[in-house]
Amino acid sequence: MKKLFSIKILLLCQVDSREVYEETLILVKLDNIDDLKDKVYSYVEKLNEEYENKIFNLVSILDYYEISDEIEFPREFVQIYSRFINREELDLYPEF
Repeated sequence: MKKLFSIKILLLCQVDSREVYEETLILVKLDNIDDLKDKVYSYVEKLNEEYENKIFNLVSILDYYEISDEIEFPREFVQIYSRFINREELDLYPEF
């Protein structure tokens, strides 16, 4: 049985020769936790297919956890939120 996971990722988005960081939270269903990274890469590829004028790159998987409730959704991924991160906020992430 597939398990539901919430995954927070940090993306670098290139738009009109500008670089913008974006924090995104997605829901995915996985058969195995080992598939998490592949599923995130698949999400980024899908973003790149959907937006012709933007290029998305995965910077990091920031956090993930299993959700105990059953939530049904028809697609492979569900984006819960996405927000742009300014330079000052990015400095709060010590690994970047």
